[in-house]
Amino acid sequence: MPLAQALLPVMVLIYLVLAVLTAVTRRALAAAILVGGVVVGSLPLVMPVYDAAAAPANSDTERLTVFSLNLEYSEADAAAVASVINQEAAQLVVLLECDEAFVERLAQAGGLDALPYRTGQLPGVGAEGSIILSAWPLRDLDQVPAGDPDWAFQQPSAVVAVPGIGEVQIAAVHTLPPLGGGMVWRSGLRQIGAWQRSQGRMPLIMAGDFNASTAHVAFRHATAGLTNTAVVGPTGRLPLPTWPSGVWFPPFTAIDHILVRGLAPIDWHRVTVDGTDHRGIIARVVPISGELATATAPATAPTPSASPTPHDTSTVPPSGTLPPSSTPNEPALVSAEWVSRDEEGGRTLMVVPAPWVRDALRIKPSFKGTAALADLWAELVAMYPEANTTSMHHQLTCHGLGAVDKASWNLEPWRPDVGLVATIKARCNP
Repeated sequence: MPLAQALLPVMVLIYLVLAVLTAVTRRALAAAILVGGVVVGSLPLVMPVYDAAAAPANSDTERLTVFSLNLEYSEADAAAVASVINQEAAQLVVLLECDEAFVERLAQAGGLDALPYRTGQLPGVGAEGSIILSAWPLRDLDQVPAGDPDWAFQQPSAVVAVPGIGEVQIAAVHTLPPLGGGMVWRSGLRQIGAWQRSQGRMPLIMAGDFNASTAHVAFRHATAGLTNTAVVGPTGRLPLPTWPSGVWFPPFTAIDHILVRGLAPIDWHRVTVDGTDHRGIIARVVPISGELATATAPATAPTPSASPTPHDTSTVPPSGTLPPSSTPNEPALVSAEWVSRDEEGGRTLMVVPAPWVRDALRIKPSFKGTAALADLWAELVAMYPEANTTSMHHQLTCHGLGAVDKASWNLEPWRPDVGLVATIKARCNP
């Protein structure tokens, strides 16, 4: 059902084309019925307008520019991302499916010159990592809850004092896609909704890949009270699609959003970046007239020379970081051995993790164990370079998330690469 709802814009377009064709052939009744279907089908796509968009913007204050992009396993072109950040003068940036290697490439491309502050350490595996980059210091780092912690992506949140605006809370959002029956997806959206409604009066920004559009009832419930900045886009209250990008057909669903409360959007547009299947979003917001934040913000942004480097996370509170390795002097891998299992399709690599790795992976939420999982993977591929494939990596990650207590983690190179989520759905045996 969620996947069918995501296709609603496509179905509305098909109905519209059929309505035009029937009108041309002078079948008035059929055309009228189809036009009615277009109107009814479009209603769930219309973005609601809450206080921020309805209230007049305060044009005398600073404008805050927010950029959000799903990097698709950190494969996006770092130079292109840096170009967007600098050309748009982005001051708060949310990057999803991000790892530390991408942050390093982004720094080398000049994308962090004006964004010296960041949320905590990123995991080294899969699509789990999410990061907030900022022109100003971040405090009160936390994680937004999102469904089953064993399967959830990182969703960091922080408070930032914006010059001319005041204190603003920002959260990165990345829910799991609505695969199967969508139970985990719905749970994640419910928790996001509960979290945003529990926050105080401070202006709020939630940006990222919600894996849901306005056509989804669960999304509308989760985001009630938040204004989608896309309402000031070129199509008004009908959102422009953001996914998929970089394929032979155009994007057909809007699953990437920048939502606000206590702020008014004044500009919204999409950007295209090579290497990712998502369009990026740029939104500019200002305080609602007469409702400037009460917190005192610094008069000017700190200069980069006075700021921590993008890789210096020593100023990040423990709540936003991964813990250090539990036993840095001990190997993560006890043993790994190739065995023949012709009855199942071919060779199997039987991996036995160290007890401290298993203990680290039992910590909830799961991102606190990803440092141990990264150590395990590094030792494994150093021993058997032929195991360094995406499918094997996903199988190892799957065992770390859901089968940590198995005596050995059996990885098969002949299994197809179907992505991490599908591997988990197949109980590590796609």
